[in-house]
Amino acid sequence: MRTAPDSTPLSTEARRGLRLFRQRLKADYTAFDAGFETLARIDDVGSFLLRSTIKGRLRALDRLKRRLKPARFEGVHIDGRPPVALWSILKPRGAVNADPEHPRDAQDCVTFNYCMIGSPLIPDTPIAEGCWSLEVTDHALGRMIERAPKADHAGLIREAHRRLKNSSATTLQAHSSARQQFLVPTSAGSCVCEMMTGTEISRPGQASILVKVRTFLSPDLDSDLPILRIGRGEDRAGLNVLIPMPLRTTEKIDDRTYELSGVIPREPELLGLVSGGDA
Repeated sequence: MRTAPDSTPLSTEARRGLRLFRQRLKADYTAFDAGFETLARIDDVGSFLLRSTIKGRLRALDRLKRRLKPARFEGVHIDGRPPVALWSILKPRGAVNADPEHPRDAQDCVTFNYCMIGSPLIPDTPIAEGCWSLEVTDHALGRMIERAPKADHAGLIREAHRRLKNSSATTLQAHSSARQQFLVPTSAGSCVCEMMTGTEISRPGQASILVKVRTFLSPDLDSDLPILRIGRGEDRAGLNVLIPMPLRTTEKIDDRTYELSGVIPREPELLGLVSGGDA
């Protein structure tokens, strides 16, 4: 094993790969956003939310799935009041936090976003989209492309998201309080991460609770950072601190800690969680 030389500049190939990767993600997000912007003007959302029969809701959901491509459908709570449907999409964007503590937190990134139709907590706003779990900095993306050149890099980000959803919420919050970095394993290496809290730029006043990926280590690179522990039952982060914003409310405790004061609903099938908390 060798120590990660993370202070060395990205290679020319990695910088080119990063540009191309962001261009592909931008094209996908632009296509998704075009469909998302039409949701307020079509009948399918109302049919999904207001139909009294499961069959009618499912027909409307099928039409919504087609409209929101290339977003990935995550799950549905079809018999809820209201029903809730959830998608995910990778979004290339600027920095998440409006008031970064350090210049490195101001760099461009890719976020793992949710798209949601229906929310018991905000019934007047049935359509929502925003940051869900991950903020992958451009530096981390560049290292991922450099150190795992043959991998599906969008797929690696999704792997990290799945691992995070099934991780221990208690352990995540402990890492946050201690300002301690940790490793989130994927099939091609590990993401070096830390919990971040702040204010979301695109939604002023909203607390941003995300896992920021600082860099990416290939399997041959050594690290003494702890590997994020898998959670069990209600301790899974996907049912707790990393549940999408429209399904939770938060109260600020201090600069690094937010307490969940409402989490509705907690159905694993909606949130795409693996039964038993396995990664």
